[in-house]
Amino acid sequence: MLMSATAAVLERPPVTEPVNWLRWGMTLSLFVVTVSSLAGFVYWLTDPGHSPLRRVDIKGDFRYLDKAQLQSTLAPMLENGFFKIDVAGVQQQAEALPWVKRASVRRIWPDRLQIHIVEQQPFTFWDDQSLLNPQGEVFTPARQPVDMTLPRLSGPPGHAIPVLANYQHMNDMVKGLGLTIDELHQDNRRAWRLTLSNGMTVEMGRTDPVQRLARFIAVYPSILATTVNAVIEQVDLRYSNGFAVRWSQLASEEETG
Repeated sequence: MLMSATAAVLERPPVTEPVNWLRWGMTLSLFVVTVSSLAGFVYWLTDPGHSPLRRVDIKGDFRYLDKAQLQSTLAPMLENGFFKIDVAGVQQQAEALPWVKRASVRRIWPDRLQIHIVEQQPFTFWDDQSLLNPQGEVFTPARQPVDMTLPRLSGPPGHAIPVLANYQHMNDMVKGLGLTIDELHQDNRRAWRLTLSNGMTVEMGRTDPVQRLARFIAVYPSILATTVNAVIEQVDLRYSNGFAVRWSQLASEEETG
């Protein structure tokens, strides 16, 4: 008779190797020394005495910006050495100056900083104390150049861009008459008034100022043809069926349909 036998497999307990404390101690010591050395090197490298900033290049086309003022404004931020310079802070400080539209700042190894400035381009005056650039952005220099000859625009706060857009459109319209706009104003009631280069003031009101101006431009040459020894001083376009003309040498107003 055959008999089956089951062999019992005995598992051997895992062998636990003793911890090599000496190796771990040496590894830890090496790590601490490496980190300490790296920290010391970084400290040494960022010390202004070991990594001074030796040269600052300021580039850009300057017409109105006082370069000496820019340098004195940025000087305190450039004393911390090459690696500790706050590049973003220098950029923000430069762009805080009214005549700076945009600034870019970058380090150049091993000891140079380059600052490129894009100066604001004044396009018109705004509310007497400020200026507009061609994009309609308002900036307010401490002093405006005395020899600056620009159109004068004004309007409610926050309306610089639409006022500038209307100025550009209307100015193109009157160029066909050999004139330009010296002043354009929008009051708090949103009514428009402009002054042309010949001294004539035009009141356009709040409704459809561009269309009203276009109607006047169409008849302006015929009005001038009838003028004898008189100059148009003011035109009021706020009438539904016509406009009023005031002559500088006549006492009465003429209603023109």
